[in-house]
Amino acid sequence: MQIAATQSIPKKKKSEFLEITMTGTPFNMGVQYGEKAKHVIRRSSDYWYSQLAGTTERSKKDMIDMVWRSAEVSRKSFPEIHEEIEGVSKGSGVSVDDLLVATYNNAVTSVREMGCSNFAARGKATVDGEPILGRNLDYDYAVRNDMIIVRQKPSEGNAWLGSRCGAIVGVHEGINDKKIAGGWASVMQRPQERIDGMAFMQALQNAFLKASTAEEAAAVIAKMPKCIGGNYTFADKDEAIVIEAGSKGNHVRHEEGDIVLGTNHWRNEEMIERQGPNKLEVLGSPFCPRFVYGDRYLRSHSGKLGYADFEEMLSSHGSPGLIKTGICQHADPFRGTVCSSVSLPTKGLIYYAQGHGCSNTYETFALSGAAAS
Repeated sequence: MQIAATQSIPKKKKSEFLEITMTGTPFNMGVQYGEKAKHVIRRSSDYWYSQLAGTTERSKKDMIDMVWRSAEVSRKSFPEIHEEIEGVSKGSGVSVDDLLVATYNNAVTSVREMGCSNFAARGKATVDGEPILGRNLDYDYAVRNDMIIVRQKPSEGNAWLGSRCGAIVGVHEGINDKKIAGGWASVMQRPQERIDGMAFMQALQNAFLKASTAEEAAAVIAKMPKCIGGNYTFADKDEAIVIEAGSKGNHVRHEEGDIVLGTNHWRNEEMIERQGPNKLEVLGSPFCPRFVYGDRYLRSHSGKLGYADFEEMLSSHGSPGLIKTGICQHADPFRGTVCSSVSLPTKGLIYYAQGHGCSNTYETFALSGAAAS
């Protein structure tokens, strides 16, 4: 009897991240990061100048003036980030001005379409009751090789683990030693809503450094001046929440049950009025289908969700029915998935895939720094 040949599954490429552990004061941690990531920081700084110049037609001087305005505002609520930037400058040889243009690139332009998807589950939704946060970082695909896994053990404040993109001082998602997981996704707000202030990565780092619960993390985000709108998703053993955070307003969203999703639109009525062009949830939107697919997937697996389910969901490319957009994004050069992660905060672990999760392996990183079993 002839046996039908089975289709072979392509072998995934091994993810290879630069991993850096920093300890001590913010300045000293910045020096350590600058020295160990010098070549990535320089390449990243050059990229952001050229990218921002191409999309905004602003001069280098104009960019520097704009980011300094936001930096001076944010320094008042998060001075540690600026001490760290000064240390990064010393360690890498890249000027503070150049680091600020990369770090506060959202202050130069906040109208670029960006992506990101965050999905959290806990309690009765997961197989063991422990929290899980899955995230795809959808960003400029060109920066996928600039993603660095960073571990900070500061002399004051919480230790945390997360990912960082080259010259951008901050964190995209992560966990801290208080067993909180968090991540962000962009939401385009109306131009008149914008103020000078922090971008996503700095706001999230401040929350990891200072918060002991998901609720406290949301409160930290709400208090900070932000130059751009977004959704911040946090999960700990007791709660999973989304803070819909704009420059001039915030709303903490608690869903019924133990599943929350933070993609690229606000759901609270007052926050919807603050949104820009991506506020409508219609077929054809690049944002809503990921929310719909993630919601359907998580709820269909509720009660038994584990790490493998989140990895499968984040690697998906299609959904049933009319909506054919999955979670893993291959748009180029923007909104491509540059990093995929599954965080288990109570276990102190994050699984990271470099670039597309569908074609790259997930590697294990521990908050403790020890090899994960």
